[in-house]
Amino acid sequence: MDYVDAQHVEGIFFKEKDPDSQPEDVEMVSHEENSESINARYDMDRNKENLALIINNVHFDKLSYRQGSDEDASEIKKSLKSLHFEVIDHNNLSVKEMTHIFTDISTKDHTKYNCFVCVILTHGEDDNQIYGTDDKVKLDTLVEMLLPERCPSLIGKPKLFFIQACRGQNLTAV
Repeated sequence: MDYVDAQHVEGIFFKEKDPDSQPEDVEMVSHEENSESINARYDMDRNKENLALIINNVHFDKLSYRQGSDEDASEIKKSLKSLHFEVIDHNNLSVKEMTHIFTDISTKDHTKYNCFVCVILTHGEDDNQIYGTDDKVKLDTLVEMLLPERCPSLIGKPKLFFIQACRGQNLTAV
């Protein structure tokens, strides 16, 4: 999901910034009835754990094998563990299995965690769809499971998503 698409997802709020401005504290905008803004910093307590989910799809029913993805996933897992993340990793999930994992994450009690990181390595399409081993799913469908109304224990915690997927069939030379 890119910035333009993220602006249209309910529960994600942005404060427009001047690209030439100096960095400042994160401003979290409340969507509550009082509509007051809250200035806050993320609480990254060194005594709390961090949680990461890695989904690495390399074998597909109708698409090509993703060569090199296993090595990427392994290095990402190693890096996250070195940063004190509890890592949940899954390989070769169908759309139903991916949806189930996100449902499980959304119902989990995240109070003992500082943040949530999700890494998905798979095939993709140019309309923000990613592939399970059997079919494709809109990335929004998965991300929306972690919004405040569906995952209240992640409110006020950073949620970082890293997607390694092509966006369609066009290949470009670099």
